[in-house]
Amino acid sequence: APAPGADPLAFLWLPRAWRHNYWNIIDAATIGLAWASFARAAMPGAHLSDDLAVVTAILMWIRFCWYLKNLRLGWAKFVLMIEQIAWDLRYYLVYFSVVLMMFASAFYLYLGPRKSDEFGFHDDGAPSAFGTFPYTIYNLILLGFVGEFDPDNFDEVAVRILLVFFILVVMIVFLNVLIAIVSD
Repeated sequence: APAPGADPLAFLWLPRAWRHNYWNIIDAATIGLAWASFARAAMPGAHLSDDLAVVTAILMWIRFCWYLKNLRLGWAKFVLMIEQIAWDLRYYLVYFSVVLMMFASAFYLYLGPRKSDEFGFHDDGAPSAFGTFPYTIYNLILLGFVGEFDPDNFDEVAVRILLVFFILVVMIVFLNVLIAIVSD
């Protein structure tokens, strides 16, 4: 058993101060994913996963944006402002996720797979907007932030009332809170 107060990851040259800086974790993830992408691409007959390549590229671009702050003071202020906004959004995202799950479960129970065959709007074989729970969440995010929805899916009075309540809560309350967080 390790001695009291001993940190097993410090033995691997990962002290606590290093682990608490999330840029170090982003760097480690980027390097690991870049090497994994390189190894997959270099293997004969192996196919580079699109998901692995996309995540690696996004992490590299995030790191590139962080390096831009060293070029000019104006860029440094902008990058630090974006970092502060992202940090301040953590509580907002947790609460928004809870509210999104609440509405997603309600819409899924009303319009889920047992009713997706009854809609008759998607005769071409396209899935219903509420056929699966993840697809329900996806469609509610599009509805809340882009305003995209098919009014034919909401054919019952109770579902329309739920839709209006969702729009009031997400589009008015949550977007105003988001604007307040960003403007602060």
